[in-house]
Amino acid sequence: MGYEPNVSASKALNKELSSSGCDGSNPDNGLINEVDYTNFTPNTKASWNHNFHNVSQAWNTASGSGITAMIIDTGVSFGQNNYGSELNQGLSQGRTIEKLVTLPRDTFWGIPIGSPETPDDPCGHGIAMTGVLGAPRGTDGNAAGIAYNANLVTVRAAEDVLIEGSRESKGVSDAYVIAGNRADIRVTSMSLGRITNSSQIADAVRYAYNRNVLIFCAAGTSFG
Repeated sequence: MGYEPNVSASKALNKELSSSGCDGSNPDNGLINEVDYTNFTPNTKASWNHNFHNVSQAWNTASGSGITAMIIDTGVSFGQNNYGSELNQGLSQGRTIEKLVTLPRDTFWGIPIGSPETPDDPCGHGIAMTGVLGAPRGTDGNAAGIAYNANLVTVRAAEDVLIEGSRESKGVSDAYVIAGNRADIRVTSMSLGRITNSSQIADAVRYAYNRNVLIFCAAGTSFG
């Protein structure tokens, strides 16, 4: 705890790897209907990979209704209405969203510095992953999530996509412990990673797994 190895030859490179998932994107940058996305009722889009994985066919059977999924990431933006007042729209109805933070406050020689962390997402990666999982199948023309009727629990557990430093390890670990302790959370999804092993995170993952939580995790976010 607090003695993380320097995993790259350059601190600048390490910072670049860490923030690589926080880049913005333009949703209207040359996308082609019926190639990059497909339109669905009532007025929503499905990404090309939905068809690749037969997600649209699965929607005939399941939409995530009655399931609560936790997204362990960098939080969710308070400014995105689709994870606020517009969570229930179109065919997404009767569900809830809960926004948590487990990332501890930053410290210097054990002394807290800066402001306490909030569930808000200054990176952008967490809100993107929340959209992939559970964006509403709505009426505003935006992309629908795979489980568009699932209840969502978003967790700001890390600053960015590379889990480095003791406070991010603790943030991720505490999120898995919460998932294991709550009977309503049946699924977790995390698209973060680290280069070195963390027994603390491994123990927390085992804790949630042994309490029948279905765990999805990125197997290799590209760091070049």
